[in-house]
Amino acid sequence: EIRSREKLYKLNAKNLIEVLDKMHELLTKRQKDWYGPYLNYEKALLLFHENKFLETLPLIDNAIENYSGELDIILGNLFLLKAKVLDMQGERRTAVKYYKNCIDLDNFSYAIKQSKQYLSTPYLENETSK
Repeated sequence: EIRSREKLYKLNAKNLIEVLDKMHELLTKRQKDWYGPYLNYEKALLLFHENKFLETLPLIDNAIENYSGELDIILGNLFLLKAKVLDMQGERRTAVKYYKNCIDLDNFSYAIKQSKQYLSTPYLENETSK
């Protein structure tokens, strides 16, 4: 039952992303600049949950590079997601850099709490000990 529910959530997420991609085409240039990084974050997050880690990095990098939102909550989540992927690839030193980037935003988000946790214990070790 849990597996079928997870599969349904992922299918619904994929369908929603397809709809958002179509709606994105209708936006003005400024709106695309503003919302594009958010959409790329959602796509990367879905790929991450599908265990397609290598496919997440270009989306994450593009979203970070083009981030223009006033609120930096999603930016913090992007830094955290990139750090997790890097941790899983054994690139601990670079992962630590991104955890610190997240923490430096100092925006009281849950991503900062998680980043602090993963600074002391890498993401992969944290997840396998649960």
